[in-house]
Amino acid sequence: TSLTADTVLQKMALGNLDDLWAADSLNDELKTRKACAFKNFKEPRPRLDFYPTYKKKPNRQLDFDQNPLELKNMSAASQQSSLSQLDKIYTTKYKEPFYKGGLIQDRIPSFCDRVLYHTIDHEIND
Repeated sequence: TSLTADTVLQKMALGNLDDLWAADSLNDELKTRKACAFKNFKEPRPRLDFYPTYKKKPNRQLDFDQNPLELKNMSAASQQSSLSQLDKIYTTKYKEPFYKGGLIQDRIPSFCDRVLYHTIDHEIND
C-alpha cells in the first residue's frame, strides 16, 4: 500500500475502510496484473466491518470492533478516542535488526486474513 501507518490508523478511526480497500496491494494485483501468483483468482466483496488484521500487538487486552458506518457519524472527540484505542492495538513501528541497518520502520496495518477463490470454468474459456 502507498499509505503510511498513521494514515491507515486515521482512516480506520474515521470509518473509511473503503479507502483502505482501494489502496490495498493484493486488490490492485488481482485487478491489474495478468501474470502473477494469483492469476484468475477472485476475492468476494469484503464485509464493511472487516478491519486490517496485520500487525496486532500480542497479548493485547482489547480489540477494535466499531461499526465503520457509526464511526463516520461520531464526534471528533469520539473519533480521536477511537484513534487512541487503535494505537494500543496495532504495532505500527519496529526496529530492524542491526545487520539490516537497525532503523525504525513503519509497520502498516493491512488486510491479511482473506479468502480468494478460483474456478476451473474460467481457465477453460481462456
